[in-house]
Amino acid sequence: MRKFLAVGASVLALSLMSTPAQAAGWGAIHITTVSAAIPVTCAGGSTGLTVYSATGNGVQHLNANSTGDWFTFTFEGQGTVLQTAGPLAGDAFQGHVVDWTGAAMNLQNGLFHTTFNFDGTDAAGQSLRMHVEAQFTVNTDGSPHLMRIDVSCS
Repeated sequence: MRKFLAVGASVLALSLMSTPAQAAGWGAIHITTVSAAIPVTCAGGSTGLTVYSATGNGVQHLNANSTGDWFTFTFEGQGTVLQTAGPLAGDAFQGHVVDWTGAAMNLQNGLFHTTFNFDGTDAAGQSLRMHVEAQFTVNTDGSPHLMRIDVSCS
């Protein structure tokens, strides 16, 4: 449940970065900068945070109605990645960031998902390639019934 709450909070933070022009119904926001945290490191899921800031191109779509809401966030650009725990803790890497995140909620359940990719180097020339896939499905009472986190780093 902690993993779900952490990813849910990250997804919510991404959704609150900007406000769509339309407060109800649907809308799209174009984004040129992003700062976010993903609750994983190269040491695995729920081991700390991977924090990133980037400049590039992104879009967020939001759709809301009486039976549920969904949003998607897609971003690609150049930025800095920093992990708070694990073997790379505190080491800042510069490089290419790609983030696809989304959520969908209806009257019976909810789904949060993210795919994150990074390819960059630190000041000493050490490289980092990171790929994260996470999915959390929850019932209306908030209890998870499917959680998957895959992290690979090289």
